[in-house]
Amino acid sequence: MIFVQYGADFPPEQYKGVKKVYSIWICMNPPKNRENTISRYRMTEEHLIGSVSESKENYDLLTVLMVCLGESEGSQGLLRFLDVLLAANTQPEMKKQVLEDECTIPISRSFNQEVSGMCDLSNDVLEKGLHEGIEKGKIEGGKKATVQAIKNLMSNMHRSLEKAMETLGISGTESARYEKLLNEKAGNV
Repeated sequence: MIFVQYGADFPPEQYKGVKKVYSIWICMNPPKNRENTISRYRMTEEHLIGSVSESKENYDLLTVLMVCLGESEGSQGLLRFLDVLLAANTQPEMKKQVLEDECTIPISRSFNQEVSGMCDLSNDVLEKGLHEGIEKGKIEGGKKATVQAIKNLMSNMHRSLEKAMETLGISGTESARYEKLLNEKAGNV
């Protein structure tokens, strides 16, 4: 994010024009110990050898905010607002009611459209995550099935690893990948 500014927001060789970057991460399903927390991470100066000093504005160019949502009943303020707004399993009408009643946000026509958009966004994120998970599961399941087929050919048909993979039509980089998987499995036994 800082590098993108080079040549666009400040001319080459003139780093004084670099603008500070803020990165905000909203974590929907954090570990329990991070639920309903907001943490800030920023750069600081630390002298390891010598004692040169730099102005803070020359090095403190990145701040990361990590907003970890959690159970909405346990959250309040900004955390409650984001949790309600981004919840995939809450209907738009319920979101509007909670935002008006608990967060005291008047729902105007334009805000109503924004809430509906956020509902669509959270549903899209959930759906994308589900599809990615299913695809990853299919790939992992396929790999496990192929590894098992190789093992079965080696054990039951007394074939070498190379012959078993050749029988299954595995060649090139795939054969190296499956050989590595089989070696990892053997090391875990």
